[in-house]
Amino acid sequence: MDLVFAGEDEAALVLGPHGRVEDAAAELAALGPPEVVIKRGAQGALALVEGDVHTAPAVPVDVVGQPSGSAADEPAGEPLRAPNRH
Repeated sequence: MDLVFAGEDEAALVLGPHGRVEDAAAELAALGPPEVVIKRGAQGALALVEGDVHTAPAVPVDVVGQPSGSAADEPAGEPLRAPNRH
């Protein structure tokens, strides 16, 4: 596995509750993947890539509605692009 991409709640399902998102990312990385991204909702996202921590702020959006047939996780790719913008 090359990448773990999870929300804070999904990480807690695997690891149990954590006080710091950085600790959760490190614990997930210790399971083998070199890259871990944890989505944090309004707090943005945290990525741990080969031991280096990267953060990205949440991007405000206007919610217009979800067209029928579109995936609810479609915006999930934004944190993956964020580290490349800085």
